[in-house]
Amino acid sequence: MIDDRIRQAFDSVQADEELITRTMTNVTERLTEPPQTPSHWPPPRLWWWLLGALVVVVGVLLMRAVLSTPTDTLTSPNSAPQPAASSAATPSTTHPFDSRVAYRLYLEVNPALELQLNADQWVVSATGLNSDGEAVIADLTLTQRDLETALNELLAQLASAGYLNSEALLVTDIASTEDASALMTTVQSQLTEQLAAAGSSPQVETQVVDEQTADLADSYSITPTKYLAIRDLLSVDPQATVEQYCDRSITEIRHLAYQHRHGQQGLPSPNSGSGSGTGAGAGSGTGQHQTGQGSTAHPGRHGSGGRPS
Repeated sequence: MIDDRIRQAFDSVQADEELITRTMTNVTERLTEPPQTPSHWPPPRLWWWLLGALVVVVGVLLMRAVLSTPTDTLTSPNSAPQPAASSAATPSTTHPFDSRVAYRLYLEVNPALELQLNADQWVVSATGLNSDGEAVIADLTLTQRDLETALNELLAQLASAGYLNSEALLVTDIASTEDASALMTTVQSQLTEQLAAAGSSPQVETQVVDEQTADLADSYSITPTKYLAIRDLLSVDPQATVEQYCDRSITEIRHLAYQHRHGQQGLPSPNSGSGSGTGAGAGSGTGQHQTGQGSTAHPGRHGSGGRPS
């Protein structure tokens, strides 16, 4: 049908018969060729693009896998296991230790020392106020420890050295520009619990003092309770000085003040090294909170380092 139409179309063309025949033959061959099947494979350039994209995806996945792996799983299998964290609390690396002093806590039971605490009741510094106090804390690490841990270790050291017997007087002073009543309650509670656990039964006094009294006591390297006892003695013995009685026990100083106040004679010299007789001591200072005031004096009892207990 197609050949007839082509032939009729060429018959109407005025041209050489041979040219018409060749042209018609060529057109007929073109029309009768089977159609070319298009290739479904992408060109080579597209293959390179696909390969590059695959490499990028694999790289991203590997990077995420490495970054999400815990660091402890990356350690060598032959490495020694890390020790467990200490039971004592330590400041977090994300929350640096606060070294600003908010409270001063003094303890004396012959050894005398001062603990400076931050607002969170962690020990910023520990200082021995006499040679016995320095010896007690020499083998202890109290700084950057919470107060409960520090007191526990400190009382254990004092008990093992024989200072916390039933005749001893343990005084604690707290000084702060802030309200220290909560800290005083905490200290009293911890002292009661830890002394009972250690089987020790010294007489305990706890009081809050003002910053000025604490500063004056610091200037003589003594506790505020001892400073107040000496000041009370000086009120009845004008010839005495603070320096004369820094090496005397609180109990002895209170007894000397009692003797002066009641006109008793035969008082020992502050530098004689002999103790006083027995009697009740009296505390001093206004606005103080004390527990178990008064004590039994210890005749002639002196501890090492020159300070009596």
